[in-house]
Amino acid sequence: MSSSSVLSPSPSPPPTIQTIKKCQYCRNIMPSTTVTKGCRACLDKRSSYKKKNIEKKQEASRVENRVLQEKIVAARKLRTLKELVKGGRKMAKKPPPPSNITCLSDKDFYTSITAYNATITQSFSVVFDPEINNQQRTRLVSKRLAKEAKLKFDYHENIFTGKNTSNTHTRVFRCTCKDNLPQIHSAPKLERKPSDLSGWIKKKGKNLENDDGRCAGRIAVIAEKDTSHVLGIEGQRIIVKVDH
Repeated sequence: MSSSSVLSPSPSPPPTIQTIKKCQYCRNIMPSTTVTKGCRACLDKRSSYKKKNIEKKQEASRVENRVLQEKIVAARKLRTLKELVKGGRKMAKKPPPPSNITCLSDKDFYTSITAYNATITQSFSVVFDPEINNQQRTRLVSKRLAKEAKLKFDYHENIFTGKNTSNTHTRVFRCTCKDNLPQIHSAPKLERKPSDLSGWIKKKGKNLENDDGRCAGRIAVIAEKDTSHVLGIEGQRIIVKVDH
C-alpha cells in the first residue's frame, strides 16, 4: 500500500468559546440565553419611565386644551362686550347695567346720600372681588358713609340681630345726629278747655325721635350677591337704607 493511500487524521473541531453578555444599561452580566438588550430590572424601570412621560404629556395636553378653551370663552365675551359697547348689527346700544340698582357708580351713590338728609334708599353694584366678601364690603361701605356721606352714626356699633347668610350680609346702626345737642325736658303746659283737647295730643312729626330727644333713625348697610349682569359677570350689590 502506498503512502498516498494512508488516510490523514481528521482535524479536531475548534473549542467552544462562551460569550459573556452584559446589560446595555447597568452593565451587569446576564445569562447568555437572554435575548433582550437589558436585564429585567432595567427594562421594567425604563417601561415605568416611559409610562410616566406619557402621562405627563397627556396631562400637559389636557391643561393646554383647557387653557385654550378658557381663552376662547374669554375672547367671545370680550368680542360680545365690544359689540355691545361700540354697536353692532343687532345690538347698537351699551350693555344694560345690573338690575335693581339706583346708582351706576359708587361716586353717584355717596353723592346722592349726602344730598338727602331724610329717608332714602340707594344702591349700586361692583364686580365681585374674591378678596372682599359681603361682610368686609359692608364694613368698608359703613366707614365711607360716615366719612364721605357725613352720616352721623358709629360704624363700630352694629345693632343688627338677624341672621346673615353666605349670599348677603347686613349691618344696622343707630343714627346719632342729635346725640350732641342739649336735651331740654320741659313739662307740657296743661290748659283746661272743656270742649277742645287738641292741645293734649302730641302730633307725630316726620323725623323719628325717642322719648329722650335722641334721633330714633336707623342706617342699614346690605351687601349681597348680584347675578343680574347681562354677560353673567358675578357682582356685589350694595344697598343703603337711611330712615331718619
